Amino acid sequence: QSKKARITEPRPKSHYAPPAQHSAENDTALHFKSSKQSRNKETRETHAFPPPLHQFNAFLTIFCLAGNRRFFCLFLFPASADLNDSQLSSHNVNFLRTPDLLLPSLTPFPSLQSFAMATSPSSPPPLRLLLPAISVLLLSCIFSSSESATVGVGSISRLLETQDRERAPPSVQVAAARGVLRRLLPSHSSSFDFRIVSKEQCGGESCFIISNHPNSAGPGTPEILISGATGVEMVAGLHWYLKNWCGAHLSWAKTGGDQLNSVPQPGYLPRVQDDGVLVQRPVPWNYYQNAVSSSYTFAWWDWKRWEKEIDWMALHGINLPLAFTGQEAIWQKVFQQKFNITKAGLDDFFGGPAFLAWSRMANLHGWGGPLPQSWLDQQLVMQKKILERMYELGMTPVLPAFSGNVPAAFIDLFPSAKIMRLGNWFSVESNPKWCCTYLLDATDPLFVEIGRAFIEEQIEGVYLILYGRTSHIYNCDNFDENTPPVDDPEYISSLGAATFKGMQSGDSDAVWLMQGWLFAYDPFWKPPQMKALLHSVPLGRLVVLDLYAEVKPIWSISEQFYGVPYIWCMLHNFAGNVEMYGLLDSVASGPIEAHQSENSTMASAHSQLLLPLNENA
Repeated sequence: QSKKARITEPRPKSHYAPPAQHSAENDTALHFKSSKQSRNKETRETHAFPPPLHQFNAFLTIFCLAGNRRFFCLFLFPASADLNDSQLSSHNVNFLRTPDLLLPSLTPFPSLQSFAMATSPSSPPPLRLLLPAISVLLLSCIFSSSESATVGVGSISRLLETQDRERAPPSVQVAAARGVLRRLLPSHSSSFDFRIVSKEQCGGESCFIISNHPNSAGPGTPEILISGATGVEMVAGLHWYLKNWCGAHLSWAKTGGDQLNSVPQPGYLPRVQDDGVLVQRPVPWNYYQNAVSSSYTFAWWDWKRWEKEIDWMALHGINLPLAFTGQEAIWQKVFQQKFNITKAGLDDFFGGPAFLAWSRMANLHGWGGPLPQSWLDQQLVMQKKILERMYELGMTPVLPAFSGNVPAAFIDLFPSAKIMRLGNWFSVESNPKWCCTYLLDATDPLFVEIGRAFIEEQIEGVYLILYGRTSHIYNCDNFDENTPPVDDPEYISSLGAATFKGMQSGDSDAVWLMQGWLFAYDPFWKPPQMKALLHSVPLGRLVVLDLYAEVKPIWSISEQFYGVPYIWCMLHNFAGNVEMYGLLDSVASGPIEAHQSENSTMASAHSQLLLPLNENA
């Protein structure tokens, strides 16, 4: 067996357990370990199955999922296998045939015993038998090695390598993980130890490994060692252990809060099996928040509340959060020092703290303002703390970028600039004091100049001060809930190209992360306009968030965003409200269908399937 046992059930939100390993010592037995451990004793179950369908002399992989009082098994054969439909039918095997592969369909069995009987031969040859976790989301990883990867995904893989090289030193990430533990469970701060390991030790992907501490000697000494490829992985491993071995529950205050009373006292923590538990991350990025969270939820947060939220992110495996706090202070410096905008011009431009999201997205201006200088300065200090902690944990914060939205004062200062006025966006009485913002045309030379100035100031003024590098991922949304004035695809393409050029001129490794909300919200975006925007950026330098995919998926009606890498998301709530409703069937099936779809840019060695949470409660 492999050195590390691989537990197959259950999993936290952003992780799944890879399939149990078949024992080479006994080809007739499949050993899988249950993660439902008793407090003081490990529970293991062993089931013996003869190798199925040996007479076909073909390599066979079987996947089984638990259904309603029966098991559903998937059979996968190479197309060259010496078998025919009648033979398979006699064994109660359902399948689909393609030129290259026999793809499986669900084959029901009333029980594991009936499965064994239906597939039992007289003399078993060696085979590879896999029984993955009883988790629907695992199906999204079964086909992740399909050859539908694109050049864009390859480019993103190179970005991931860059981010790995620029990540915080191991000692910094370990210290950050210990800090999360200390704040979460101070009574057990000595019960856990953390260690950074390489991706090679994880099987080539990010992972965490839970094992019994080799130096455990009772109360006051470490009992459990949690290793991980990053700080986030280690902290997610802590959550995984507390949830599955100690019965703890970690959540937001309004959805139950942290329930830790079930965690045993130091010195009595449940031990895991001797060969440990390895859980791989199925996708490289787990995205969190949407752009309006900064106003719905975060507007009045202090550092203590932000620190708690970042801890929550790490515990749930989130490594790609938005980091929008304090950007008005950056805009203030750029507009005042480089483009001569006065304080009065910015007071008319910036909205109040609870409305900043819509000022940033060119929906309105000035509403709820002006912003006092003390608030601008305080938010910039907060952003530095937020970014520093995210960096310490090995996260990739997503920074803002320029979308073309400019203060009205630009019209007088740059009379030759191509500036247009947008229509009304739900503003009070359509009052021009707040409505109808100004958009700089993408073909104007000022567009790229402003975009570059903002990225450079953001990096040099905030990020480089902290650790001399940036995450290279920037969020920017053109025409969010505003209809473009022109539907000419060439115009749309020039806007997208200029938007990205502004990012790239400030950061040569820039990748644009775009919310796909505009495609779901506005019928303006038909295939020609969508293609024009999505294809205006080099393939692999744009990633789209299918933001409302559990209700209105765009990937399925746009040929997977016309070949552009995308992320399946669930819009967790609207306006900070968590109600008792939800499309559970869509949440369960949507990520799988997107992952397995023809030409899916999510199906690759580095998939872009994401955690279905993107707005804070």
